[in-house]
Amino acid sequence: MDIQKKKKLIIILLIVLLIFSICGYFAYKSYSDNKPTKVATNVKKDSTKKAKKENKIEAKEEKSTQKSEVGNKNESRKVATKNSNKKTASSATRNTSKNTNKSSNTASKPKSSGSGSTKPSTPSKPQHSHSYNIPIYSTREVPVYSEREVFYFPADGTKFYSESEASNHQDYLMDNHKPCNYSISEETYQSGTRTESYISGYKCSCGAVQ
Repeated sequence: MDIQKKKKLIIILLIVLLIFSICGYFAYKSYSDNKPTKVATNVKKDSTKKAKKENKIEAKEEKSTQKSEVGNKNESRKVATKNSNKKTASSATRNTSKNTNKSSNTASKPKSSGSGSTKPSTPSKPQHSHSYNIPIYSTREVPVYSEREVFYFPADGTKFYSESEASNHQDYLMDNHKPCNYSISEETYQSGTRTESYISGYKCSCGAVQ
């Protein structure tokens, strides 16, 4: 009896040791799995900080470039106004010289005595505005559809469109000892075409087409 009790105690101790070793293994594994996540979160934090710093630097550079662009625009505007002032001054001097030349020429020409014949002024033609109100007709072929009966034999999958043909095929099936039942249904089919006129566009009284 003492030997059996000792064996039981040894077995119980072994089981307890196994349980402790399994628990320690899983605890170590969970600890090692959590480590890289912490490292990854730290790496993410560092990357976000670097991204924020880079964004701040880019924003400062954009502001400096915008200021330089504004200064360049103001300088170009000043140059353009100076050039426009020069052009207006030169055109004014040209106009005054032309007016003086015209006045001198008119003074040198002698006045014609008597009543000269004046040509009547021709009235200007009014501009034409298009009004597309005349329809243009064209023709086209349109399909015509009709209804017909269909006799269908499920034994061999044949179709007939007249009762006489269906009855002949029924006799043929009966002679060959095959099922001769059939079904009748309505079918829509194109029986022909017809000519139809339609409005293809509009034109103006002057001939212009819309």
